[in-house]
Amino acid sequence: MGKTRYEIRDMSLRAAAKQSLPVHMRLLRRYGCLAMTFSADAKHTVMGLLCTIFIITAPACAQTAATDADALFRQANSEYQQGNYAQAAAVYQSLLKERENGYLYYNLGNCYLKMNEFGPAILNYRHAQKFLPRFPDLKMNLEYAYRETKDNIEDKGYSSLFTTIFFWYQYLSLKEMLIAFLVLNFLLFSLAVFRLYFSPDLLKWLLIIFGVTYLLCAGSAGFKWYQEKSIREGIVFDNEIAVRSGNNAGNVLLFKLHAGTGFQIEEIKGDWLKISLTDGKIGWVEKAGVGII
Repeated sequence: MGKTRYEIRDMSLRAAAKQSLPVHMRLLRRYGCLAMTFSADAKHTVMGLLCTIFIITAPACAQTAATDADALFRQANSEYQQGNYAQAAAVYQSLLKERENGYLYYNLGNCYLKMNEFGPAILNYRHAQKFLPRFPDLKMNLEYAYRETKDNIEDKGYSSLFTTIFFWYQYLSLKEMLIAFLVLNFLLFSLAVFRLYFSPDLLKWLLIIFGVTYLLCAGSAGFKWYQEKSIREGIVFDNEIAVRSGNNAGNVLLFKLHAGTGFQIEEIKGDWLKISLTDGKIGWVEKAGVGII
C-alpha cells in the first residue's frame, strides 16, 4: 500500500482577524443608510460618529477575532492529535464557514481520511487544491485516497495529454494565473510602446515570445476560471449509490458507484443530479449520497 502522510499544518490564522471587519462594514452600511434620512447637518454628524466608532473599535474586534480563530484552530489540532477526528473535523468546518483556507481544507481531509471516509476526504482535498496546487503532502494524500476507492473508471478524455502539454495548469492556482496574466499584459504593453521608438531585432523577438506566452497564459486562466466557476463536480459519499436512468427511484438501475468516485454534474432536478463519468457513462443519482465540490 502506498505511503501516506497525515500532517497537521499548525499555522496561525491571522487572516481570520479580518473576519470582524465585514461585520463592521455591514453595521456602517445599515446605520449609514439610516443616516441618509436625516437632514444634511444631522447626516454629516451621524456619519462622522459612525466612522469614528468604526476606526476605534475595528482593530480591537479584529484582534479578538484573530485570537478566537487561533484558539479554535489549536483546539482542532489538539483533538486530531488525540485521535478525536470527528471533533477536530467539526471545528475545522466551523472555521471554514467563516473563511475559506487551503490548509483548513487539507486538515479536514486528513480527519476524514483517518476515519476511512474517502468521499469527504477527497472532496476536501479537491477544495484544498484550489488554494495549494503545489503542496506535496496534499498531492500524496489525495493520490492515496483515490487508490483506496473501489471504482476504477477509465478516462476516455484528453486530460492527461492536456496536463502534459500545458504543464503549468496544475501547478498554478486561478489567482496566480490571473496575476501572471496581468504582469505579462503590462510587460507586453511596455515592450510595444518601447518599440515605437526603438526597433532592434532583439525587441522584435521579445515581443513575439511575450505575445505567445501572454496568449497561453490568457487561455489557461480563462479555461481554469470556466472550469472552477461553470463546471460542477461531485464526489460519492455513501459506500454505494445507485445510478438510474431517470430522476426517480423507480427508474431502471444502470450501475452502482462507490465512495470516493468523482463525476461531473450535468443537470439538477429537485433531489436528483444528472451525472457523467470520464468513461462516458451518464445517469441520475440522489443528492443525499454525494458531496458537491
